[in-house]
Amino acid sequence: MSVGRPSVVMLGPSLESHGGMASCASTLLNGGLDRRCNVRYLATTEEGCKARKLACGLSTLFVFSREAKDCDLVHIHFSYGVSMTRKALFVRRAKNMGKKVILHSHSSAMERAILEGDSGSKNEIKKFLSLADALIVLSSKWKDLICDELDIKRSIVHVIPNGVPLGDPSAKPDHDERSCCNILFLGRLEEEKGVGTLIEATGALVRNGAVIELVLAGSGSDEETQRYQLLARREGVNCSFVGWVDSEKKRDLLVEADVFALPSKREVLPISLLEAMGAGVASVASDCGSVPEVIHHGRNGMLCEPGDPESLRTCLALLVQDPVLRKRLAIQGFETVKKGYSVENSVDALLGLYKEVLHG
Repeated sequence: MSVGRPSVVMLGPSLESHGGMASCASTLLNGGLDRRCNVRYLATTEEGCKARKLACGLSTLFVFSREAKDCDLVHIHFSYGVSMTRKALFVRRAKNMGKKVILHSHSSAMERAILEGDSGSKNEIKKFLSLADALIVLSSKWKDLICDELDIKRSIVHVIPNGVPLGDPSAKPDHDERSCCNILFLGRLEEEKGVGTLIEATGALVRNGAVIELVLAGSGSDEETQRYQLLARREGVNCSFVGWVDSEKKRDLLVEADVFALPSKREVLPISLLEAMGAGVASVASDCGSVPEVIHHGRNGMLCEPGDPESLRTCLALLVQDPVLRKRLAIQGFETVKKGYSVENSVDALLGLYKEVLHG
């Protein structure tokens, strides 16, 4: 190991993949991690059919066996289900090579498996997590859940929240005078993310006279997208489906947005919410997962009940009607991210963990 510069093989989805896990890995690498340690990133899966995903994983397992020989530790991003099964192959290969392994959890589905699953599911999760020399979770709530429910040693579980690059709120145009309120959603187009709830809540506002443009940015199946398009027409909502967007297009959408909405049914710590707050956009999100650790209702954002269009409508109505409130929440939201959720904070914490794992 170079003095002060650990050599790391990082595993996760293709950086071009859609979703929070790829965004997290990309943000860490572009946020300075690759300048402060020697990182080799390997994609274990990519967008496409099952055969393409399988081919990517098998190819990377071969490359990993070569690359890991000279590294100090292995950092693995994972979620629940197939991702966990796939990553177990890499964990065992790394441990057989005598390498330190850090697992980085991103899955909200794992909460359901831990709280509602049978003993077999819980044992499978515990067996996988116990392979790690250190486990990264995104919030204190997640640390408590994993340690208490699975009896994982607290000493190996480390809280490192998602971090995001900060925007410049002063450069954001003043939209107070325009008649139309732009509401932005960033995420996968599926019911788990509350897309139908958002369209229904927006429709209720439109029927009460609000002028709103709803922008849905994210990928989804053709069937789901068509269903939401039909719902938007039925609700009378002016809705733009812009598909998955890269980081540059995302920045442009955040500049134009008056309100960001993420009414998910389940979340851990959504990186899109942090991106919106870090860009100076007033935000409303569901009171689920670790979102309440970030948003304090009425102070730096708004919280709605998961799966409840009326609760979401109430929050959105306040933001749509009151530009002063939007501005205040946007400023406070930005300060929240600046203090606790910047990518610089995440990189510092991650480097500290690397050194702790390597040097005890």
